[in-house]
Amino acid sequence: MVSFIKLIHNENIKIFKRLGTLVMIGVLILFVGIHTFASESNDDPNWQKALQQENLSAQKALAGNKLSPQEKSQIEETVQMNQYRLSNDIQPLLMHEYLLSALVMLVYLITLFAIIHAGTSVAGEFNDGTIKFLLIRPHSRIKILLAKYMSLLMFVGIMVMIVAFTLLILGGFKYGFEGLVEPSIYWEQNQMVTQTFLLQWIQQIVLVLVSPLAMMTLAFMISTIFRSSSLAIGLGIFSYFVGGILVSQLASRGHDWTKYLLFANTDLTIYFSNMKPLVEGMTFSFSLVVVSIYLTTFLLSAFITFSKRDIAS
Repeated sequence: MVSFIKLIHNENIKIFKRLGTLVMIGVLILFVGIHTFASESNDDPNWQKALQQENLSAQKALAGNKLSPQEKSQIEETVQMNQYRLSNDIQPLLMHEYLLSALVMLVYLITLFAIIHAGTSVAGEFNDGTIKFLLIRPHSRIKILLAKYMSLLMFVGIMVMIVAFTLLILGGFKYGFEGLVEPSIYWEQNQMVTQTFLLQWIQQIVLVLVSPLAMMTLAFMISTIFRSSSLAIGLGIFSYFVGGILVSQLASRGHDWTKYLLFANTDLTIYFSNMKPLVEGMTFSFSLVVVSIYLTTFLLSAFITFSKRDIAS
């Protein structure tokens, strides 16, 4: 166990001693600062009138016949939420909107960084010729590959925590830290929930980890099987940007089988908002199972290939 921890420690050193990793961290902090500076700074003192006007506009839209069932359901949920706020005098706070929107936006960058590191994790060892020195150590190939994957998991977790902490600090200074204990209203699997925003914030941090984890594992598998960093990074980034668009287009055309594709299930935050899944009937548990199956398949493919590969070739 001690030797395995040392393996993970060595892999972490490889990641965090790179100049590129420090640049990535700097870019994330810079984007947080820019987003904080550019965001609105004052809550609307006339928020009741604004919500009432929004509800009136929503009612007019619902009275028409141009809405899809999903659009109609989303608008109805928004009206319910607005009415609940008005009835219970719960003001929508800019701090809440700022933190949640910034977190989702910055996860895109974290996912790209995760793909880059995962794509070079194994293939880079082959390209540099250091794989032979790695394998002469008294560790099984399974342990070596597992240590690499665990270090990538830690990298993603650390990056998300850096973003979350920086957002929290800058957001607190701009909007006031009291907003963290104010009530937040959101939809949780078709039920309206009210709880302290800080609890919702922690929940969102856990949920957004799924997307970078899935793409990182895909790039890790490609890197291990094909021993090509450029292929792993290129295909990983292409899949990340095109996969979601393609799945959305297929689902909008009534292809229900798209719910079994990975990219239809990586955004678990939709189940904790008034957004709807791509295909009607999808649930949080369903998406969690689908993502788990894909990740297991990716990892098994990587481990089986790596354990049987002739390194000399």
